Amino acid sequence: MPIDTVASRTHKVAQKTGIIAYHYCSDSNFQMNNPGNGDFLRPRSKILAGCLSENVPDWIKKQRYTYAFMGAEPEQWTESIEFPEVWKMVMRHVSASDMVVRRLSFPLIDTDEAYVLDWAHVERVRDIIRAANYLSGTCLSLDDARQTQLDASQQSYIQSRVPLAEYDGNHILPELIIANPIPLERIVVEVL
Repeated sequence: MPIDTVASRTHKVAQKTGIIAYHYCSDSNFQMNNPGNGDFLRPRSKILAGCLSENVPDWIKKQRYTYAFMGAEPEQWTESIEFPEVWKMVMRHVSASDMVVRRLSFPLIDTDEAYVLDWAHVERVRDIIRAANYLSGTCLSLDDARQTQLDASQQSYIQSRVPLAEYDGNHILPELIIANPIPLERIVVEVL
């Protein structure tokens, strides 16, 4: 049975019981890490990879996650007043050098290890992040004031993590992180 047919049936059930997650990736990333190379979409990304403060919890340093959103084009991201360009930046980051983006959607179930964090804490210090080459994994020297601001932002971001089942909708830029692999039969793949 084709993946889309099985996943479509699963989506109908999940709409009654849970949330559909939407994960975006470039076509080249999809081809290189195609979930079809195994039976699962596997978590690959660390949280805040790069210039981490010394006092981050072990789950930040060790665990890998799949990033996703709680909507195909979530309103908090696409219509943000505080961060009007954030969705465009996400899509540029996802597509990188590719012009093709794939959207993988899948229902989340009770046994998924899913959490919600508020990316707004990181977005507010984007200029410091760029100056520190934060996302590239290289730390440059920052003056004390900027380092303090960056550390505070990281701590706020980390502390915003709540299990999906306890999420009350109060994050400004909510993003899902999923720690477990997602079986292929739950995934619908679209080319955007």
